[in-house]
Amino acid sequence: EIRQASDETIKAEQEANAALADARKFITARQIESKGKDVSAEVGSELIKYQTRLTTAQAEVSKYKRLSSTVEQRLASKKVVEEAQNKLKAAEAKVAKVGEVVETLRAAAGEGETGEEQKKGQDDDKMNPSTVSKEAEQAAAEAQVSLKTLSRYIETQGRAHGSVSEELAKLDPCVQQAQEKLESTMLALREWSERVVVDGIVKESEAKVKEAEDGVKNVADLEAPFLSESHDQLAPEDASKALADLESALSAAHAAVGGGKTF
Repeated sequence: EIRQASDETIKAEQEANAALADARKFITARQIESKGKDVSAEVGSELIKYQTRLTTAQAEVSKYKRLSSTVEQRLASKKVVEEAQNKLKAAEAKVAKVGEVVETLRAAAGEGETGEEQKKGQDDDKMNPSTVSKEAEQAAAEAQVSLKTLSRYIETQGRAHGSVSEELAKLDPCVQQAQEKLESTMLALREWSERVVVDGIVKESEAKVKEAEDGVKNVADLEAPFLSESHDQLAPEDASKALADLESALSAAHAAVGGGKTF
């Protein structure tokens, strides 16, 4: 509606200027004619009054033209602010998405009060920590780009349109808050990733230690018949098989212990 009113004002101003120009030409011509003829002073006085009225009307038209220009400036400023606000909303949405992805990652790892409930019924690949972690990193990169783009937009538009610099400055705290939220979320993601790596190392170490312990226990079990007083009563075939099994178990236990030491 404001734009339509502005357009109508411009059109009316152009028509008014055209009418004033025609009237001025007409009156000026009459004044020139009156000088070459025997015209009463009253007519000359009236023509002067008309010229004065035209001057006053022209001043009014110029005043409204300036007001119309001000409206155009306000419209342009309003558009800049609205664009900045839209960019802010988009950036905040992307930051929120990062938080959601990180929460999904925690759920995939079974963390949080509702971790198990969130894992139920969801696709295994989508809940895979590695997949979700990559998704979080991508979402964070997109959010960071949006925030940087917004900051540059506010800075450049503030310089180009001084009239909106104050309004744009009001968005700065929101931009800063979104940036801090993104950074804290990414810090949580990095800490989680490091913890996952450490947990993985600990679990693998525990598995190798158990493997070594099981191997040693198996050797002890297979060695027991040879340590008993009745070992000489074993049939040759049984003794040979038991000895082969023991040697195999010793080799496996040695490999397991060695693997555990070098892990």
